[in-house]
Amino acid sequence: MCKIINITENKELKIETINEILQDSFFFSLLLRIKRSLKEVEAKSYLTMFIKQLSVVYIYELSVCLENYGIIKKDYFYKPNMKKRVKIERQCLHQSIFNSDKITKKILEMGIDLSELVYDLNIVVNDGKLLYTNFEDYNEDKDLEFWNSIFYLNEEVLETIFKALRIDEQSIKILYEKISEKVKDIIPKLENYINGKRYSYSVFKLFSNSKNLEQPDKIFILYRYRLITSIMHIEKIFSSIPIEIHIGDIINLEFKTYLRKYKSLIIDIIGNDLMKINTSNSKIIIDKINKKITNKNFYAVNRKLRNNVHYTNITSLTDDEIQILDYNQNNYLLIITSFFEKSINIDIDDESIMMTNFLKCCREKGMVKEDIDKDYKNLYKKFYFTGNI
Repeated sequence: MCKIINITENKELKIETINEILQDSFFFSLLLRIKRSLKEVEAKSYLTMFIKQLSVVYIYELSVCLENYGIIKKDYFYKPNMKKRVKIERQCLHQSIFNSDKITKKILEMGIDLSELVYDLNIVVNDGKLLYTNFEDYNEDKDLEFWNSIFYLNEEVLETIFKALRIDEQSIKILYEKISEKVKDIIPKLENYINGKRYSYSVFKLFSNSKNLEQPDKIFILYRYRLITSIMHIEKIFSSIPIEIHIGDIINLEFKTYLRKYKSLIIDIIGNDLMKINTSNSKIIIDKINKKITNKNFYAVNRKLRNNVHYTNITSLTDDEIQILDYNQNNYLLIITSFFEKSINIDIDDESIMMTNFLKCCREKGMVKEDIDKDYKNLYKKFYFTGNI
């Protein structure tokens, strides 16, 4: 990584590209620092999922950019055995969730049953509202060493660019202190907003009030719910404190701009999903979007911004284009989140609480799903009457 110290000395690398890389790296680092300061487990987990997917996209695209400009080859940029894994993880964000072997395997492993009341899901609920389910990340690779390497690499990129811009360590420290002071009041608000309690729940029960949902609709909601709603939550929490960093006349970093690009990426992913679902509900959603978003330039401008994930060719937006995005991106995402909220049923009753405590007790005894399934009735009966197994 030390070789990219010459990143700003490459004559072909435009300042717009350096600014884009720096912006993504800086705000990733800020969110990572906030995540580390959170005390509540579910809040920390929620923010971790938010930054994980972006970190892989940015690191992959940065490695492509640096190799294209002859600064450093991918093989030297990554630690051993990281390159292939980063590419796979990056593709996972964009892969189709329909007719997917990965999704089919996940459904089988979790024992998902769309037609019977089976406690096959974990949900995290805050103030009666769903934050996320464990369907998205169930049995995903928990390789902490890999993810820590990705996080470290992101931060190292940031540190390297600061050094290349000849910004000394004391100035960087003061910069972070100012930002930390600015966001300190947000941290407890963030922790309360994205923290919740975990319950055992049923996919069948989750969709019990929406008889018109087809199986692809349900998979779409289960797999994309957190991806879409999290960007709305994060934006809402940070909207009260505009975070902007200006270094000289050339470096301008804005958190709002950072989120705008993330939203463009999500809209691109969701648009592809909706086209492939091809259910009556997906057609209704598309129709609502088309009626609400009347500006014909929106999708082209959104795609233009989305393509800025590729650092090799950064395109600046005009003020008019930014206005188009700020109005229409939120309308697009609100239509999707409204569909989600109307489709799900959250009802934490006594049975849900009992089952949550039962499975927690099983885990504490070191039992896995296969152990529980073998003698489920007797184990649950014993727990029901004694509170233990």
